[in-house]
Amino acid sequence: MIFLFSISSCHVGEKVFDGKFVVENYDYVPFITDLPFFADELELFSDGTFKSSYWGTGDYEIESSQITLDYKKRGSIRGSARFSLRYEMGRVEEIILFDLEGHVYKRIE
Repeated sequence: MIFLFSISSCHVGEKVFDGKFVVENYDYVPFITDLPFFADELELFSDGTFKSSYWGTGDYEIESSQITLDYKKRGSIRGSARFSLRYEMGRVEEIILFDLEGHVYKRIE
């Protein structure tokens, strides 16, 4: 079994991670306060960095079915968030924020 890793295209084997995602199904009364409740756009870049109007900028790491965002937002606030991933045909299609409400980042590009 051969696994290929290419930092320049952010692929592990046949999995594709980089792309643009937008928040869907955020129109419910939240009890998890540190999630975006507007149509935030998250862009994952092939160099392992990301940007978002909610999370700010930072680095991401993907391990199997989980993504960790290490972020810096509003100047000095730093943190880390971990979410589950949903793949389709070897490509990340959704980043699950709160599965029971269908609150996800959905791939748009």
